[in-house]
Amino acid sequence: MFKQALKLWSIVVAAGTGSRFCQDLPKGQSMKSKQYQLVGGHPMTAYSLYTISRFLSTEGIVLVLPEDGECEREIEFWRSYTGSVPLFLCKGGNTRAESVQCGLRIISNCADSDDWVAVHDAARPALMFDDCQSLTKALLNQGIMGAFLASPEVDSLKEFSDGGGLNRSVSNDRIYRAQTPQIFRYTTLVESLSAVPDACDEVSAVEFLHGSELIYPVIIAPHNIKVTYSHDLEAVKLHLWFHPLYQKPLIRVGYGYDSHRLSEGLPLVVGGVCIPYPRGLIGHSDADVLLHALMDALLGGCGKADIGHYFPQTDDSYKDANSLQLLTILYRDVIFPYRVINIDATIIAEEPRFSPFVEGMKDNISKALGIDQSCIGIKCKTAESMGALGRKEGIVAQVVVSLWQC
Repeated sequence: MFKQALKLWSIVVAAGTGSRFCQDLPKGQSMKSKQYQLVGGHPMTAYSLYTISRFLSTEGIVLVLPEDGECEREIEFWRSYTGSVPLFLCKGGNTRAESVQCGLRIISNCADSDDWVAVHDAARPALMFDDCQSLTKALLNQGIMGAFLASPEVDSLKEFSDGGGLNRSVSNDRIYRAQTPQIFRYTTLVESLSAVPDACDEVSAVEFLHGSELIYPVIIAPHNIKVTYSHDLEAVKLHLWFHPLYQKPLIRVGYGYDSHRLSEGLPLVVGGVCIPYPRGLIGHSDADVLLHALMDALLGGCGKADIGHYFPQTDDSYKDANSLQLLTILYRDVIFPYRVINIDATIIAEEPRFSPFVEGMKDNISKALGIDQSCIGIKCKTAESMGALGRKEGIVAQVVVSLWQC
């Protein structure tokens, strides 16, 4: 690791309420603030604490929690991620600037006026060793006032008018996304944040008071993304895959079986497809034998009860219910946080021939589960004229699914 001839403290800001993050969480997922959301088996904040404590050569770390945080109760838990580096906890304020100021007050008795202070967002868990090393090297430049991480803007930018229409296109040639850590002298941060209490970040506050010429940007690839909305978690997991803390997804396998008798005059629905045939399957709902087996496979794979527990035959609201709709509800509200990797299904019947309808079944299932059709296999077999199936008395479906815990 690069050895630095300077004294540096760190503040990890995790004081936000995460209102934008919580508002679009899938049903069934924890409504805790984003800094407490589990990513790869650990709270999001843990990744920043781990990386900074090991790769930024810091004297100590201040973790700024929400105003309703329980510092005394949480201190030992968070210390398990910082190793031998001292960790202090405090509660934040109503704004980012206030929260950083709370962190600065914690180290006021141990930090010298010219010590460096790195401020980092806990919502940026994908900070890497190389990022820390590059920042550290930048601080050794003579006369520098501070440094921060930034990545180039790659999207096409548009400016809108007050009425919501397109005003003009903006060149992104010299546009960069400011990231964290952002590092400045202790005194510089205290003065700047006091003067600009509504600053969106430390660079903005220092720039307002001292100008921008001596603030050094360290350009990195756009991996250090900020988790703002719940769907950002999926993107950040890709960047955390090789992080020492990250626990690889738990893989599970589920098996489902279902059978229904055939009867004259009923519609035959299999895999959400209406099959032209004079007989249909007897059941409380639409008796979709394939989707019922699939739902049982999903439930079994994540250790839950069978389909009858969630959609009982004694409940008239499920009479003649569309099984595709039941599958969608089950996957959204019950199966989470498990997601499908692939599906292998077999339909067993003497009649009718199901192979012409397989693509339609795969299309229905892929849309209900949000997976690609290439992840779904459906085979059609006969019973070779043996037993009840051979006598064309009914239809059987068997399904195997593999799941991963997201």
